[in-house]
Amino acid sequence: MSDTDTTFNLNKLCTRTLYDSNGFPYVCVDEYMKRRLEIKLIHSIVVALE
Repeated sequence: MSDTDTTFNLNKLCTRTLYDSNGFPYVCVDEYMKRRLEIKLIHSIVVALE
């Protein structure tokens, strides 16, 4: 799996539907959630290598 695949999958997992002031939905990536998942992934890899 390449870095691009991992980034795409994290973006997909962290996608949220939000609504603007007129009630119209729009999709965005929750950067906070994405960073937390990245940290958990890195931690899991490091622990597995020890």
